[in-house]
Amino acid sequence: MKKVSKQKFDAKVKKYSQKTIRRFFKHVKKTKRCWLWTASKMWKGYGNFRLNKKTLLRSHRFAYEIFKGRIPRNKLVCHKCDVRNCVKPQHLWLGTPELNSKDMVKKKRQSKGEDLPHSVLTVKKVKRIRREYKHNKRMTQARLAKKYHVNSSVISEIVNRISWKSVR
Repeated sequence: MKKVSKQKFDAKVKKYSQKTIRRFFKHVKKTKRCWLWTASKMWKGYGNFRLNKKTLLRSHRFAYEIFKGRIPRNKLVCHKCDVRNCVKPQHLWLGTPELNSKDMVKKKRQSKGEDLPHSVLTVKKVKRIRREYKHNKRMTQARLAKKYHVNSSVISEIVNRISWKSVR
């Protein structure tokens, strides 16, 4: 880890002292690719930086403010590198929730199917639902919904291949 204790930073946001910025960088490990936050992290991997006794900031948001300036209201600080604890300013960009979601889909990082935390169904169950619906004329979408504890619209989307498209 590189030491930055005596280095001066030309902070874009003047509200942070040099002492605070040096304290921040004591928890940054600079690698060839990213600058990694090594201190406290949230459960999803985003870094936490305690500005003072009352204020806890996300480390990548603090880094953005130091190097690029204020973060407008209702904006996210997103990662080009997709490394949640990265604080390298060149990897950070301002976006909206919509742009962040589009970026995630474009990079194929979104959760789907049984990887979703609230998912009731699995690939195995989806295959079974399609098989039962196709081969059992008495099996209605409503019955399948009741059997698998989901809404009938979920069954409709499964059998019509609107959802779970990747399952063959």
